Amino acid sequence: MPGVTPAEVLSNFGITLVEDPAENQPRLLVDLPAAELVEHAIRREEGRMASNGALVIETGERTGRSPNDRFIVDTPDVHDKIAWGAVNRPLSVESYEVIKAGIVDYLNERDVFVTRGMAGADRNHTRRLLVACERASQALFIKQMLARPLAREIARTGEPDFCVLAAPGYQCDPAIKGLNSTWMYKFFSQSPLGLPMVFVVALVLFALALLVQEKTRFGQYLYALSENPQAVKESGVKNGLVRTCVFVFSAFMAAFGGIIYVLTVYKSGQPSMGTSFFLNGFTCVFLGAMVLKLGKTQVVGTFIGALVLAALTSGLTMQGAGFAVGQVIKGLLLIMGVAVVTVYRRRTIPRGRKMKYE
Repeated sequence: MPGVTPAEVLSNFGITLVEDPAENQPRLLVDLPAAELVEHAIRREEGRMASNGALVIETGERTGRSPNDRFIVDTPDVHDKIAWGAVNRPLSVESYEVIKAGIVDYLNERDVFVTRGMAGADRNHTRRLLVACERASQALFIKQMLARPLAREIARTGEPDFCVLAAPGYQCDPAIKGLNSTWMYKFFSQSPLGLPMVFVVALVLFALALLVQEKTRFGQYLYALSENPQAVKESGVKNGLVRTCVFVFSAFMAAFGGIIYVLTVYKSGQPSMGTSFFLNGFTCVFLGAMVLKLGKTQVVGTFIGALVLAALTSGLTMQGAGFAVGQVIKGLLLIMGVAVVTVYRRRTIPRGRKMKYE
């Protein structure tokens, strides 16, 4: 059987790219060597070279698996062979066709890296794959995963057993029937004025918290409790009730933040994914206590501390620092913040007056 070219295979799906197009037109890059794929990945800013010569890829916000987003086209030949449930979720043929058409249009507008490979070393049972990738780093990954066919095998290979289209940059419309389309997902997928909706929500919450702290009686109670809780109690304020309200509000905001994080980053719930945020939270608070009013925790200072910490984290990531390095630096910042606040409070509180928290 004569060999079938990748362009011919992909044309069956509607992808019209070729290997030698007109100037400045997107093209197919077929079976490039690993070294060339690395060069393309670096040139396209998909990754960077590590000190040992390996290609390092930053996967971005979608770093883990998303079991709630696994959809399988429900057709009669597979319907009774799939364990349908919360993980294996059915998708209608109509919805699949809509998604495929969108991906095809998307890939037709950019260069596509094609890798041909085989799953299984035994040629009697191997399965032939053609993988069309938007990114060079993906083509490099699948090139290392699959067995590489010999030239004579490619020459007599017909249609592949499987054809994979990988388009991570394509934004699928969650309103398509059968996909995740909760109103919260749609809401946080928007970008008003070019800003991520998460950032806009954070600004709104910051403004509300600032208003409560600076312009309401409850906010003044909070200031007074941090300075002299005994005096506040003697003035008739129920300190316990105020603290309870603060803890309840904090728990609500933590839960709300977790929901946003699941919707925008992980795409699936994981019980342990927020355990490292305690250090971030405390560090932001004590960094903020060193910014404006020394020794005093406040909304504006905490917000600035969060921005500083976010910039620091991004910088460490760009420099290739590991997770442990980031945690150590955050811990040192927290220790420094606690030390500065403690020293300041001891110097400003009159001698003989004890901070008695009841």
